[in-house]
Amino acid sequence: MKKIFSEIGKVAKGVAGVYRGATDWVKPSIDKIIDPVAVFVSGNIGLSMGLYYAGEQVSENFPQITEIANNCEGLEAIAKLGIYGASYGIANAKIILPAMKKLSQRKTSPSWINHAKTWAILGSLGAMISCGDVNKDIERISHKFSEAGEMSDYVDLITTEARVLDGYFSGQKAKKLADNIPEKFNLENLLIFDVGKKDSEKILRTQKEISQRRKDFEYSGELSKDAKEFISKGYFRTPEELAYVSRVVYFEGAFDREAGNEKELREGMESIAQVILNRYEHDTTKRRKFSRKGDNLKDLVFTSHKNKKGGRTYQFTCIRDNPEYFYENGLSVYGKDGKIKVGVGGMNLKKSQLAYESVLKVLKEENENKGGDSLFYKNPVASDKYNQNWEKRYGVKRVAGVNSHDFYK
Repeated sequence: MKKIFSEIGKVAKGVAGVYRGATDWVKPSIDKIIDPVAVFVSGNIGLSMGLYYAGEQVSENFPQITEIANNCEGLEAIAKLGIYGASYGIANAKIILPAMKKLSQRKTSPSWINHAKTWAILGSLGAMISCGDVNKDIERISHKFSEAGEMSDYVDLITTEARVLDGYFSGQKAKKLADNIPEKFNLENLLIFDVGKKDSEKILRTQKEISQRRKDFEYSGELSKDAKEFISKGYFRTPEELAYVSRVVYFEGAFDREAGNEKELREGMESIAQVILNRYEHDTTKRRKFSRKGDNLKDLVFTSHKNKKGGRTYQFTCIRDNPEYFYENGLSVYGKDGKIKVGVGGMNLKKSQLAYESVLKVLKEENENKGGDSLFYKNPVASDKYNQNWEKRYGVKRVAGVNSHDFYK
């Protein structure tokens, strides 16, 4: 046994010698690139996290400021540009860039500690790209950029991706990264390496918990009062379920680029909410297709099936794209006052209120119902070129077009 370990030691020493011989000569040059990059990335991520938590404090302690900004979208955009420009500009000009310049001019000596530091930096950058879905954003934007042909296509690209860029600058991406990394690198996820699995488990657990909440639970706030009527009709079991369905409508319709005003935006959201109700009525009166026996509106919306990666596939892609808004330990539906609310975090409060009101109008049958009895909808811009002709591919019939969305039955 001693001889075996001795031989293994010799092999390891030989491999280490080959590695050092092949890399030591270029290591100082690598340090001049890797170290400044690490400072730039970590410095700006730290700054974005600071902006995120500062924004949370403003929202909690000065709600009137947030309300004014959300009611005046132009003012909100100008304020954000000013804050981002000043914060990132000053921090990079005065601290981060000078530190990068200093590191790029520094001479380093190869050592095992230095090699370990470089691999730790590369591993951290890889984790950030993977856990923060940066790679997905890069692939999506690159694909759209390559498909763009006219100036209007590039304008549309900037418009549709503005919310993603805001997520980076405002710190929402960094916050998601901080939440995901500890969960991703446990033993189970090292084997599966799938963020969606953990998010799916949290969503399933949260939705199960709120559906089993005691009926005599003490609720407060306007949403809780509104929910009573729909709970009695069997659409929901608890007020929280109404809030979560409203969030689905928000993320599916709040950023419709063809909605030129509030009226059109509301019509789009109402049409999306109508599809949810149509699916519920279809499953309770005809052949079950979208839900399981005994499901209510919330259950239908969150009906999912397990995918090959260990996560889950949902009927509405916004749940996949914004999972933290659909489980309690992410962005809860409860404020500090204990009242249930739809709009939290980076959500536009005015548009989240519109989404909520759209759901109420549809359930009360007070909407115009521009989508008719449609059971499906798609955004042609968001769908790839191979998934456009739904009539031929799926045997459905287009019944309406509302803003960017086509509706089918």
